[in-house]
Amino acid sequence: MQENLPIKIIVCDNAAWGSILVSQQKRFGDRDFGTRLKSPDFATLAKGYGMAAFSVRATKEFDDALGAAIAHDGPALIHLLLDTRDVSPYTGSAR
Repeated sequence: MQENLPIKIIVCDNAAWGSILVSQQKRFGDRDFGTRLKSPDFATLAKGYGMAAFSVRATKEFDDALGAAIAHDGPALIHLLLDTRDVSPYTGSAR
């Protein structure tokens, strides 16, 4: 913000520590612990710093938010509020 760089940021927020949540679900079913997060309102935080910011709660809102962020002549943030189930499954193995 300080340098007014035209950077566009997209925060994908599913309110979970996803990789750990998936591991716990595979091992313990519906019992998980410490993986659900209470996220801040990233759009409000960005606005507090003077940044253009948009919240997206539904897929149909994304195109307008992205268009507005790209059209903005300066930094902009899009806060995507995703479902907790939107977690990329971890399929790799640690060695």
